[in-house]
Amino acid sequence: MATELGGRPLPQSVEAEASLLGALLLDASLLDLVRSQVQPDDLSRETHRVIYRAIIELADSGREPSFAAVTELLRTKSELDEAGGPAAIIGLIEGTPSPAHARGYAAVVERTSILRRIIGAAQDMMRLALSSGEPRVAVEQAQQLLFRVSERRLHREVVTLREALDGYFATIDEQNEQGRGPALSTRFESLDTLLGGGLHPGDLVIVAGRPGMGKTSFALNVMRNAALQHDAVAAVFSLEMTEEDLTLRLLSGLAEIDGGRLRRGSLDMEELKAINHASAELMQRQIFIEECTRLDVTDVLTHARKLQVRQGHLDLIVIDYLQLMEGLSGDEENRVQEVASITRGLKAVARELEVPVVVVSQLSRQIERRAGGEPKLSDLRECVTGDTRVIDAETGQLTPVRDLRAGARILGLGDAQVVGPFEVADVWSTGVKPVFRVTSQTGRAIRTTANHPFLTPTGWRRLEELSRGDLVATPMRLSDVGVERPERAELCRLLGYLAGDGTYQKWRAVGFISSDEKTFADVLSIVGQTWPEIVCRIKSKPTDNFQETEFSRTFDNGYGRPYGNPMREWLRELGIHGQMDTTKRVPTYVFESGRVGAANFLAGYLETDGSVKKSVKNGRSRWVAHFDTVSHGLALDAQALLLKLGIVATVNAPAFYEASTVPIYRIQVNEVWPNLSRFAELIPARGKKGALLRRVLASADRRETNPGVFAMPNELSVRLASLEVGWRDQAKSMRRSTAGKYAELTGDSVLRTFATSDLLLEPIRSIEPVGEEEVFDLRVPESGNFIADGFVIHNSGAIEQDADIVIFLWKRDRTRAGEAIIPILDVRVAKHRHGPTGDFQLYFDYEYTRFRELTTPAA
Repeated sequence: MATELGGRPLPQSVEAEASLLGALLLDASLLDLVRSQVQPDDLSRETHRVIYRAIIELADSGREPSFAAVTELLRTKSELDEAGGPAAIIGLIEGTPSPAHARGYAAVVERTSILRRIIGAAQDMMRLALSSGEPRVAVEQAQQLLFRVSERRLHREVVTLREALDGYFATIDEQNEQGRGPALSTRFESLDTLLGGGLHPGDLVIVAGRPGMGKTSFALNVMRNAALQHDAVAAVFSLEMTEEDLTLRLLSGLAEIDGGRLRRGSLDMEELKAINHASAELMQRQIFIEECTRLDVTDVLTHARKLQVRQGHLDLIVIDYLQLMEGLSGDEENRVQEVASITRGLKAVARELEVPVVVVSQLSRQIERRAGGEPKLSDLRECVTGDTRVIDAETGQLTPVRDLRAGARILGLGDAQVVGPFEVADVWSTGVKPVFRVTSQTGRAIRTTANHPFLTPTGWRRLEELSRGDLVATPMRLSDVGVERPERAELCRLLGYLAGDGTYQKWRAVGFISSDEKTFADVLSIVGQTWPEIVCRIKSKPTDNFQETEFSRTFDNGYGRPYGNPMREWLRELGIHGQMDTTKRVPTYVFESGRVGAANFLAGYLETDGSVKKSVKNGRSRWVAHFDTVSHGLALDAQALLLKLGIVATVNAPAFYEASTVPIYRIQVNEVWPNLSRFAELIPARGKKGALLRRVLASADRRETNPGVFAMPNELSVRLASLEVGWRDQAKSMRRSTAGKYAELTGDSVLRTFATSDLLLEPIRSIEPVGEEEVFDLRVPESGNFIADGFVIHNSGAIEQDADIVIFLWKRDRTRAGEAIIPILDVRVAKHRHGPTGDFQLYFDYEYTRFRELTTPAA
């Protein structure tokens, strides 16, 4: 970090930092008072940052951060020299004037840190201005830099209950003096009752519904009522309607004149009088309209803060509507993730300005398929079934979502389309919903709700927007996960042998059969070395073209005993004893054994239920490798183990072959040479199939042919055309190597990202409804997505998570044959972070786009 700017030192107070650290070393209880105020990166010196991190780590583990403990921890982490040694730590303690002033030291450290951040942001803005060719882009990025500095001010220090109560009563006294209540009344009695008097400062309020349900009118009614009753200063940011449209709506509702007549200007004298009166009333109110062609969170913050300064206060912000706002990143391909970022930003704006922010939002059309069209809070969330498996980054195992806990680290997609580990913030059940099974071209299958977003070449798209043949993202390779367990290699290979040609059903002996002598000998060797007490009873005859054995333990009296066979007990501990051929699965033991475990299991499985052979297609000889099984679960597990090794395979649709009585699933290793060669190199098969793999490496045709599932999306052809290069490769299935070549030629980051991506983009094979089932949400804030059952899918619904209040508008069908439409809308407060929820009805005057209370019970 730079310490000077233009010959002048950056704001810092080394003395305050040293005194703060010395105070914490003398009195550890002070950490709770200053921790939320000062973070390690707020300190200007690296030596101080190292010591502060050690103090925090010790406190988090429940240990006293004394001189001895801090010194020992830093020595253990090889950071003691970096901290200046024991003498430097003693110097901090001896140089502290008084621990009682710790808060004062922390305030100085925080202030100088913020000033340095402002200077850093200013330097970044200068670089942006010098390097960016587009002023608008530079302005947006500069606003984002300042917003990040501002966001840090939202982290408040811990206060005592006494201080909080004093602040509450001071606020009440101020409101009484000014003749207003703690909340901004909406003038809808039913709504105000549920919301504790109306809209409260700092709340993010989502008003959601399908098109035509009066969402914008409702928000404008709330704003107009607040302005009329409280003389509130209100700002509306409109991305959908013009300034004139909004003005006419406000006039129409207040003057009670049809909006169509206002627009045409054909008014009689009485109506002109009503318009003049309404105009005079509105002119006295402090309503500010911002007609926007584009809008992001920093725009809202900037304009609202200016208004707050100019008017002395700001009471309400209305935004119409959420899905038209732009994210700070400007990454349109990541739209669903951007919406999540926008809602978090709007919540931060509400808290910083201490003003309610009302945001209009569209609902998924999924509710139109529901009987009655009644919206639910879960419509703002995306869900997967409980048995959906995610990859535990710590162990490598596949964990069902229903068993996942907050704090777990799972695999997701990070920057530049690279797979990596990310922490789960929360997991919860959202009840029973209709679900759909999505199957990709490679046979990966997942069950989700209709509104769950999948990653596609054009960004995040909900399942309900996808159809057969559309491309979705699946991982082509994974980052290193779990721990390598080479000591498990032999037993993992044994499990592969047993998965193919072994039996371990209940009430039967554990057995194995094979026609390959080397395979049979390897099985006997592994069992003999692991369980010396096991007897291998050969059941086959010398004249048979196969060998068969049973594994049992014989006791002194010549009889076996239940649960006396250690091999069977081991299989029972792994959770696979009793499985039949159609229900076999790969045990967690293998997934937790790293790549060496995956490779050895697949080696055993290949020798039993696998095939490596030459095939002729279109007059060309080629090598193919595949596995066959009657267990769909085992097929998906084997595909997952291959992916762990960076090998892509397809689970084909079930087929009935000659004499088969149950469907057979084939796991086909993709034949593109780099993929097939990786399979041949990494699978340590020891029998006949192993010899064939060595022939594959020695004699296979290594020329790149059709890229198949590895092909780049057609969107890259459009990219080439825009770069005016590669006309020969446009409108073709482009290979990764081709995309990489043009990336080097043009320096284009998009081409480079796709060329080096960890993703495949493969077509959807089928989408089919599969009934209703309990579904779960999870939230992964850092990545905004996660890998589940082989698909890259989006993080849970951030809109509902971030909102303090969610209000739904919808319309029940109250008409009877031959009757007129009843203009009554149902309103539901579906979420209220600070109070009750409930339903009520409002009368909607369509002519005046005005809501009002029902004077009689609803029909």
